[in-house]
Amino acid sequence: MKIILRGWVPPSANQMLRTHFAVAKRAQVKLKWMVADAIATDSGRFETLPPEFIRASGPMGMTVVVFRKRRLDTDNAMAGLKGLVDVVKDLGLIHDDSPKWLDLGLDQRIDAANPRTEIAIEPMAGTPRAKSNRR
Repeated sequence: MKIILRGWVPPSANQMLRTHFAVAKRAQVKLKWMVADAIATDSGRFETLPPEFIRASGPMGMTVVVFRKRRLDTDNAMAGLKGLVDVVKDLGLIHDDSPKWLDLGLDQRIDAANPRTEIAIEPMAGTPRAKSNRR
């Protein structure tokens, strides 16, 4: 599954540390709606996702490609993904964000004219496809 968030790039760790908790919480809620809307736009409706992505129960791989005007230090960029990973977990696209359940990758590219974040989520190679917990 591929999710594209046009116009949104993860904040740097420094930006996150300087943000008041109430502002950060509002940004998290907005991000959750952005991700759900991006999924609905691409698939027609959130409920029409492939069954393996509704309450995923197996290990998943998630690759995030961030297009921004300049690259960040790798540790700074990875820390900025915390909110995005939490949203993906809340939506049930991954079971958990621990290393046992998620293999997270990050790639940064330069595109000042079209900043965006592309997220690819797939069952990890060598494991059975994630099962649906949906009833």
